[in-house]
This record gives sequence, C-alpha cells and structure tokens, in this order.
Amino acid sequence: MAGRDGWTSADTLKNVVLSVRQPGADRAEPLVVGVPGDREVDLKRVGAALHPAQVSVFEEWADHPELVRGYIGPQLLDKLGIRRTCRPPGWWPLGLVSVALLAAAVTVVPVESALRRRDRLSEVLRAGG
Repeated sequence: MAGRDGWTSADTLKNVVLSVRQPGADRAEPLVVGVPGDREVDLKRVGAALHPAQVSVFEEWADHPELVRGYIGPQLLDKLGIRRTCRPPGWWPLGLVSVALLAAAVTVVPVESALRRRDRLSEVLRAGG
C-alpha cells in the first residue's frame, strides 16, 4: 500500500503540555493542547481563555514520569485523568452544523410530538361524541 507524498507539519497534530494553576491552588495541573504541527500555542490567548488561572509552559516533567515527550496521546491522558483540548483548524464549520442540527432536533421533536398528541386527542373526542 503506497503512502502519500508531500506530508507537511500542517498535516500532523502535536500535543503541547501546559501548566495551569487555579487561584488558591497548591500546585499547577497539566493541560494538554492539541495543535496543528505548523502552529504554536499562544500563551496569552490560553491565559485569557482560562483567566483567572495562571498558565505557563509545563516544566514539571520530573513530577510526572508517566508523561514522555513525543509520546503523549489521548489514551494515556484519559487514563491519567489529565485534561486535554484539541481544535484542529477547518473543523469548526462541522461543529456549527452539528450544533444547529442538535438545536433543530431539540426544537422540532417536542413540537411535533405535541401536535400528534393534539391530533390523537381530537380524534378520540370526535369518535366518542
């Protein structure tokens, strides 16, 4: 089976580990951010999104020997209970469509159900009279 030629770093996903310290917390917790391989994490934007928490580059590798640079995947993070987030570019329209379909279903199904109940009730009342 032949592979694809012309791979670039934009075709890959890398996991960047950050430290997030909540106000009043004794220690920082790791947070893994999945980004396209050709992008960097903007700590100012992450910090603004997680405000009032303090965000910095993860340096506590010795405290977390289970985390190995270059080998951090979702299965390991789920097993360890480490938060992760990933937002590959170009997928957000799919997310919007999914939300729109879910909102439509949540709206249409109860309305249709109520209309059917009303129709059945009117049939029963007509048949009984």
